[in-house]
Amino acid sequence: MPDAARDRTSDLAHYIVANTSSSDLCEIKLCKIMWFSDVLHYRRHGKTISGQASYVRQATGPVPNEMHPALDDILSGKSASAVSFEDEEMRTIHETISDVMPRTAQEVSEATHDKLWESLLDGEQMSVAAAAVIPETVTAEDLALVRENATRFDHVLHSEAENRI
Repeated sequence: MPDAARDRTSDLAHYIVANTSSSDLCEIKLCKIMWFSDVLHYRRHGKTISGQASYVRQATGPVPNEMHPALDDILSGKSASAVSFEDEEMRTIHETISDVMPRTAQEVSEATHDKLWESLLDGEQMSVAAAAVIPETVTAEDLALVRENATRFDHVLHSEAENRI
């Protein structure tokens, strides 16, 4: 993993620890706050907070790459780097902390056991971009809207082509 993503991962872990009640925070919850923050931020802004494109699939759910060095930094008292998070990133992190912390570690872990997680084996990479997709059933109305827009788009393309001739 590039050093920038490793540093951002460590900074994110430090930030969460500093902004969470340490008595209620365990490694599983920390990893899941990081995962859900990255997925939610990617869904909204097209990029992760940690800089990671994927996490490692584990039995307890996704775990950030290079999580152990980040934990070692925290446990050894090493401070986070001077990287600051943007306002949107902090809002996403705090929103995720609020959602995760009232749950048990088992509940949070099970919440990550979705179709993507089920499709992989332990040790394989879980794509944040793939996790950010919200699966929906395609309805007849959806297909009608696609056909309508496709027809309108074709009309625009044909008009532009005629204007060039």
